[in-house]
Amino acid sequence: MFMVLGANRSGYDPLRHPVSALSLGDGGWLQILTFLVTGGLLAAFALALWQSRAVHGSTLGAASIGLAALGLIGAGIFPTDPIGGYPVGSPADSSSVVGLLHGMASMLFFAGIGLAMVFFGWHFFRDQKTGWLTYTALSLLAFAGFFAAASIGFQHGPTFEPYAGALQRICLLVGFLWVMLLAWSRRPAPVTA
Repeated sequence: MFMVLGANRSGYDPLRHPVSALSLGDGGWLQILTFLVTGGLLAAFALALWQSRAVHGSTLGAASIGLAALGLIGAGIFPTDPIGGYPVGSPADSSSVVGLLHGMASMLFFAGIGLAMVFFGWHFFRDQKTGWLTYTALSLLAFAGFFAAASIGFQHGPTFEPYAGALQRICLLVGFLWVMLLAWSRRPAPVTA
């Protein structure tokens, strides 16, 4: 959804601006709704993982997915502050209590996904699931690397600032793809008659 919204918003530069900035201005409610719905779906997945942890692995991994869900829901409840001159006409950067809460919620999301990769990675190592272990390790490296680069860019690091939005999107795609494939791998076996 953030790809579609970012491509169609006047004055918004998906290469430079964070996904959260889409919650501002006209149509911002769509990004807020996206945060809330996606957070709700992640919470449901975390609950399912928690209930099946004896079969499917990591208690801490399930809790980490829950932390990520809480972060997305918080990001929807507390919109970000204007950043990088978006929305058009706003200060380049501003700071408010609501924006600070948004930043804290966002950190819960990113920390939750990263921790889930670590805890499930340990589970895959323990169970000798080398394919999943390798994929999780590579995903974690990419997720953390793109997150760090985007964070530096959003703090006006000259090397990454023009591309901070794109770097964040890659980070999000890596994280969400990993969660989606994890969910797919945990689906129940079909019932046969």
